[in-house]
Amino acid sequence: MEKTITMMEKRPIAGTLRNMAIGAVEYFPLSQFPAVKNAPYYGMRMEKALGWKFKYEVQDEYLRVKVTRIA
Repeated sequence: MEKTITMMEKRPIAGTLRNMAIGAVEYFPLSQFPAVKNAPYYGMRMEKALGWKFKYEVQDEYLRVKVTRIA
């Protein structure tokens, strides 16, 4: 049986990350991984200075990136 993977739509990154509470999880398409990974360093400097931290997990089988706010 073949595995079917649906592609996710691109999403706004900084706005989504800013609205996350500690422990919240969001998913982004794998194609946005570089931008998602760099957003806290370039587009969200104030939040980074306030101690916000994120954990990233690439889920290749689903072609997505799982982002968890940890602080």
